[in-house]
Amino acid sequence: MDTPQIYIASLADYTDGYLHGEWVDADQDVDSIRSDIERMLKASRFRDAEYAIHDYDGFYGLLLDEWESLDHVSAIGQGIAQHGPAFAAYVHVLSNNAGGVSRIDLDDLSKFEDRARGEWNSFRDYAEDLAREFGYFEVLDKLTDVTHYFTFDVGAFARDLEMDTDSCEIAGRVYVFDLND
Repeated sequence: MDTPQIYIASLADYTDGYLHGEWVDADQDVDSIRSDIERMLKASRFRDAEYAIHDYDGFYGLLLDEWESLDHVSAIGQGIAQHGPAFAAYVHVLSNNAGGVSRIDLDDLSKFEDRARGEWNSFRDYAEDLAREFGYFEVLDKLTDVTHYFTFDVGAFARDLEMDTDSCEIAGRVYVFDLND
């Protein structure tokens, strides 16, 4: 798994037509990220230059803002480094509910392990596992005299679950979360 990174650029240099910046590992604590930024800015041709995030990699499709809070970048980067795409899926769900990555409550990021329900190859697989857990198939098996009258539509159940659960698909895997705590 690649380390999540952000590309930090000096805005004064950029405005002057010169590309000055560097890739910074986002799985560090905030102070380490700030130190990397300060070091890069000290090498700028301009005093007191400001920075912006001009690119990022390893965030599994999450949309980071040019002015994203370093607290968010660090927390998300560390979560992805520790948990991989499952954490990115969790952040996608939180971001959709909050209206963007920068609006996510940082405390919610620390609740990942409590809220993660698992990962599956598809919603259909999730629906089948849940139906087994609820005992749906077992009940149908007991109705031997009338089995031909009853069916359980796993596909319809999967569609309903997809609409009613906090979930995200990343890299061919479905990640499901329970945000009701």
